[in-house]
Amino acid sequence: MGFAALYQNAFFVARGQSVQKDDGTQMYRLANIVASSPHYQGPDFSWGDSELYRRAIREKKVGPGNSNSWIKFDTSHHMAWTVLEVAEVEHALAAVPVEV
Repeated sequence: MGFAALYQNAFFVARGQSVQKDDGTQMYRLANIVASSPHYQGPDFSWGDSELYRRAIREKKVGPGNSNSWIKFDTSHHMAWTVLEVAEVEHALAAVPVEV
């Protein structure tokens, strides 16, 4: 389980190891690594980033999550990132003068 993100033509990957008995420690540690990274967009960036942050601070209401929940967090982050990228391209294209 892990988290991957593309930033400036490079990937930031936080990945765990397969564990036999999991008390959630690894997931909390991975969440903290991601949330402490300069690549992290903050808990307001997407629902997934918010959920990841809740695990990084070990919020009592939520558990560490499982592979399915982390895939959802990651997907939410990537969808928000994609929307921003498309908006940036559209803005750049709108700023280009059109010859008549």
